[in-house]
Amino acid sequence: MKGKLLGFAVALLAVATIGVVQLQTKAYVDTTRDCDKYAVIYCGTMSAEEARNKYDQASRIFQAMGIQKAEISGNIKAGVVYQDGRVVVDGKVVATSARMAARNLGGTPIAGTNAGITSVSRMGSAQTAMVKFDQNGRFLFAIMKPCGNPVTATPTAPPPKPSAICKALTINKLDRTHIRFNAAAEVKNGAKVKSYTYVVTRGGKTVLNKTTDAAHYTYNASQAGNYHVRLTVNTTVGKKTSSDCVKSFTIKAAPVAECKALTIDTLSRTQFRFNAAASAENGATIKAYVFKVYRGSTLVTTKTVTSSKTAASYVYTQTQTGAYTVRLTVKTSLGDKSGTNCVKPFTVVPAENPGIDVTKYVEHLKYKRVGVNVQFEYEIAVKNTGSKELTNVVVTDTPQSGITLLSASAGSISSNKWTYTIPSLKVGQTMNFTLKAKVPVYLAGMLLNTVCVNAPEIPGNPDDCDTANVDVPPKEEQVEVCNPTTGEIITVDKDQADQYVSIKSEQCKEMKVCVLATNAVETIKKTDFDSSLHTTDFNQCTEVTVSELPTTGPADVALQLLGVTSLAGAGAYYLNSRRERA
Repeated sequence: MKGKLLGFAVALLAVATIGVVQLQTKAYVDTTRDCDKYAVIYCGTMSAEEARNKYDQASRIFQAMGIQKAEISGNIKAGVVYQDGRVVVDGKVVATSARMAARNLGGTPIAGTNAGITSVSRMGSAQTAMVKFDQNGRFLFAIMKPCGNPVTATPTAPPPKPSAICKALTINKLDRTHIRFNAAAEVKNGAKVKSYTYVVTRGGKTVLNKTTDAAHYTYNASQAGNYHVRLTVNTTVGKKTSSDCVKSFTIKAAPVAECKALTIDTLSRTQFRFNAAASAENGATIKAYVFKVYRGSTLVTTKTVTSSKTAASYVYTQTQTGAYTVRLTVKTSLGDKSGTNCVKPFTVVPAENPGIDVTKYVEHLKYKRVGVNVQFEYEIAVKNTGSKELTNVVVTDTPQSGITLLSASAGSISSNKWTYTIPSLKVGQTMNFTLKAKVPVYLAGMLLNTVCVNAPEIPGNPDDCDTANVDVPPKEEQVEVCNPTTGEIITVDKDQADQYVSIKSEQCKEMKVCVLATNAVETIKKTDFDSSLHTTDFNQCTEVTVSELPTTGPADVALQLLGVTSLAGAGAYYLNSRRERA
């Protein structure tokens, strides 16, 4: 230690007192190294690292003061130890009643050393020091830098530290989607709030990270779901949050209401049931259903059904025929709801009036004269003349005795009676049928043929009938003619003979030929003879039958001559054909 030490020896009445007084020539704070005999660490220590490195030079002295080597680190600040026992750091007294360990200065001896523990008042001046604090800022010890002397003292109460907490977060729901966050913080001992940060998450994803100076913030959460919000208070002593500053809230889906469907059940020709379906969710409600019936653009009926349910119905009666439209409006807490799916047409149809008609002609006439055993046709037409579809309509045709039914375009003929069942005959539909018939033998007078129909939907049986008539001319008025189309000889009315040819015509004459393909003798019409297919050389056929010619009368002679000539011609033809083949 710098300064002059004076020793005084005073002997008073057998008591010797030795006092060492350190005299300070000038009051100042010593900051330089003391390389004297009073220094615990010779020439002092100016840093904690240096103190640790030199600790072993005075370990017993440090330990006697309760200071371990490892403790010379951490929260160490620069300060001053004054002679009046104060330890001052940053202008504040952190400890009082300071005592030090010093070499060769007396005091309470430290075993094994030349040092003792004594009052800092023995110093020549105030000394700069390294001051150690605990985690709460409370004084622990000090080491004087110039001399390395350790110091203990009575700690003063440390000043309160600035502090801040996030005290609370509250939520106000302003409407379905708007939420106001309200922040509450508490700051002490000079701490200050700088700002507030709100972090909102939904489904683990951050949807808002907002920092604001205000202690409240309004958030618009437009999407339905469960949310969490955390408040962090940004202060001069750091970011502060807590479990009281975490809140959850739920955004419900927007209320919706809808007119979903309108269907119509036809109960009868004039009665209908209107079926309404609606939906209301997320707080929306249904109040009533309004059915409006229009004919064209004219409103004819309005019916309100009060109900909060999602379905309602109304039975409507309308006797006037025509086309109608029903419009449904659902009254809800969100207003009137309608739409194209809630508009439907329906029709009141005329009353059903089933009817049927059958007509019959003979080759487009109500009466016709036909030839004996000559085929002719009846035409039958069945028509639905009512306003209702007919089913399983039975049609029967029964001719008078003398007329024979041959075939029909549909149905069946049994015991000379034609029957057919029409499965379905729509309104206005006509079905036509043709029957082929003939009068096999002459019968005098008119021959009647009657057709009738019967439909189950129409009362009575039969429902309608019609007739067509034929007759045949007397026998003396009929002649045999050749039908050039078929090559047949038929009997027709004499006045119709000019429509045919004479029975002597070549078109109806027949001849026997040998068919070259089969070598068989056949009878064909002369008009059908084909030399490439036929021959009159019967020697080429397997069987030839030639009748002997009669030998009486001039006509017979002529026929014999014709036969001889034919045989001669056939023979010549045969020889010529053989010659050609050779």
